[in-house]
Amino acid sequence: MRILFAKAFSRISPVAVAVVAGLALASCGAEDPPANGEPIEITAAQLSDAYDDSEPAAQRKYGIRSMMVTGTVTGFTTDALEHVVIRMRGADQYQDVYLTLDDEEKKRAGAVKRGSQLTLRCERATLILGSPTLDGCTFPKQT
Repeated sequence: MRILFAKAFSRISPVAVAVVAGLALASCGAEDPPANGEPIEITAAQLSDAYDDSEPAAQRKYGIRSMMVTGTVTGFTTDALEHVVIRMRGADQYQDVYLTLDDEEKKRAGAVKRGSQLTLRCERATLILGSPTLDGCTFPKQT
């Protein structure tokens, strides 16, 4: 049985590696940033919908682009590194978008209330366990 498995795995493995590598490379590229250098404005629900529709397309479009994300705060948590994570309502009541704040923003996070509308500037996005997760998030500069 081991010999059969080893033979089958040796034939499938290069193909599987090629497919996975191709998907990874396809999802790494990003569209050109806006000509004026401004971040994309998007709601948490729109971002959630985009990842639901097509993760590779959403990753290409939003993965490494600055975004101003607006949404309704549904809760707060901390990650394993004790970064503050703000949850915003996604496309429906069962899917949140997770926005990880930069460390220097911890103090300002205490003023945010559940149910409030909030806009954060975030630098990176990915899908983790089925939920859009953004990093490098900061509060907009006061003008």
